[in-house]
Amino acid sequence: MVEEKQEIQAILKSTHLFNRLGSDAIENVADQFKTTQIAKGEDVFQQGDDANSFYIILEGKVQVTQKRGNQTVVLATLIQGDYFGEEALITHRARSATVTAMEKTSLLYLDQEHFYLLLQTSPQFKMNLQMAVATRQLARKTSLPWLQPDEVVYYISRRNILFMYVREIGPMLLFFAVLIAFIALYFNTSGGMVLPYLAAGVAAAAAVLWGVWNYIDWSNDYFIVTNRRVINLERIIGIYDSRQEAPLTTILSVGVSTTQASRVFGYGDVNIRTYTGLVVFDRVGYPEQVAALVEEQWFRAKATSRKEEAQAMNRAIRERLGLPIPGQDSGQAARPAAQVKATYQPGFLQEWFSHVYTMRFEEGSTITYRRHWFNLIQTTWKPALLILLGIAIIVLRLIGVFDFFSIPTVLILCGIWILVFLGWYLYNYIDWRNDIFQITSEQILDIDRKPFGKEEKKAAPLDNILSVQYERLGITGLLFNFGTVYITVGGTKFTFDEVYNPSEVQQDIFRRMAERNARKKKQELQAERERVTDWFAAYHEVTQEEELRRRMEQEEQDDLDFDLGYKG
Repeated sequence: MVEEKQEIQAILKSTHLFNRLGSDAIENVADQFKTTQIAKGEDVFQQGDDANSFYIILEGKVQVTQKRGNQTVVLATLIQGDYFGEEALITHRARSATVTAMEKTSLLYLDQEHFYLLLQTSPQFKMNLQMAVATRQLARKTSLPWLQPDEVVYYISRRNILFMYVREIGPMLLFFAVLIAFIALYFNTSGGMVLPYLAAGVAAAAAVLWGVWNYIDWSNDYFIVTNRRVINLERIIGIYDSRQEAPLTTILSVGVSTTQASRVFGYGDVNIRTYTGLVVFDRVGYPEQVAALVEEQWFRAKATSRKEEAQAMNRAIRERLGLPIPGQDSGQAARPAAQVKATYQPGFLQEWFSHVYTMRFEEGSTITYRRHWFNLIQTTWKPALLILLGIAIIVLRLIGVFDFFSIPTVLILCGIWILVFLGWYLYNYIDWRNDIFQITSEQILDIDRKPFGKEEKKAAPLDNILSVQYERLGITGLLFNFGTVYITVGGTKFTFDEVYNPSEVQQDIFRRMAERNARKKKQELQAERERVTDWFAAYHEVTQEEELRRRMEQEEQDDLDFDLGYKG
């Protein structure tokens, strides 16, 4: 019972909901929680049920699903330390989703009476919970298509709403100034003066549009924490689109900076220092709570990594010593190696034409990008227009619109015209096609190859990348979804210019970096495991030899004692 209570207290202390609660308060709260066991496949509660408890996962895993029409949507997969069921209790509504155990799961639960009592007696818990509920409500309304399938959003927020109100002061002052001017015009001028009223109407419309633009601009910026990374998403309508992010495993420290004014109004900056630079959640509400949540996910990621390594080490030692591995049938035959089937290899022309205007494609482990087709149009519209002009002249002569040149003459002259400008078009097209950016499993490349000219190639290992950012500049970049990806490598910068969907390019680079780091770490851990298992094997061999030697000495001593006793 004492061990169970200590385990409950440890879980509560590691959860950001109980951040800054003293040890005595944690102990009192732990006494109010009860435990329950849920079998694999069993529902904790179903969508539409009455809310009567708040839950924290003590051990195991659950899946949160929601029925939407005829479809069942997976909202999240929650693990040890995660909590659920609080939103329905706070909003006094029925359960909005179904929670099902994915494996045998132990839950802590707080009944409705004690939950409301805790809200009343612990302002800190209430504040933390309000942030959690706001996160889940905003996450459901926000489209984040670039998240991975198993990625869970634990925090999403905009800047403190105070800054939205501050930005609306200008449009409101302009609107009221126009309103006052309109009233003054109405009472102090005679009829028939249309221009002043028209100007006032335009100014009022401009004030309204300015206010709407400010609101949308504020609402487009997000700060996000998932079970994998921290993200600063920033957009300026028609001008800028950027996403800065860092994996949780790269975090070095988390800090909070506030001023006297920010403490009064309840906002501050959360500074997340990582291997790849500084990620700042600026002017967010509940900064202390946000920092605690980031630290919780950071520590959880490290603990998960250590646990996985311990399991791998245990398995390696058992395999080396020939001991049975828990969960594996020792008599199970090894699976046969998968047969490699012959694959069809397309010819050169077929492969060339398969990527005529493609802006992103994968071949094996290499991802290739080209500049956006908007760039191609900018360089080829003139020859394309002149080609169409030549074709139009031929068509007009054939249908008899003019007859001052013979048909053979028109065909020859326009044919030469078309071939000349077709050559110009093809040169620009090949130049566009040959200007490529690539990501392989080991490096990034920037290749610029001029038709019938020289080739320039820049390359850098993925290990040397310090940061990756992207921008969409201008209305065309946002309308046609292209921009530039900036990759900092040591003291230099690589730029993938005018690539389609730069956010996806950024994600591709991060994924390849993560895969590379995972492979590198796996190799290092494998080498370490081999060294450790060598030590254990040597130790095991020495102990066996020593045991054998002692047994032989004991047998010799027993024989000697027997002989002496027999002679005596």
